[in-house]
Amino acid sequence: MAIRTAVRVDDELTEPGHGRSGLLPAVKHRAENDFGQVHEARERDDEEAAA
Repeated sequence: MAIRTAVRVDDELTEPGHGRSGLLPAVKHRAENDFGQVHEARERDDEEAAA
């Protein structure tokens, strides 16, 4: 017979982490907006590698 216990985890950023909290949204925004350029660059690199 298994005994189940509820577990709760409270997580919080450290002080240095608060200073970096805007980094991930900025990276996400750039990735979404520049995806076409990244895709084109990958295709060029693949073509050059195959030549």
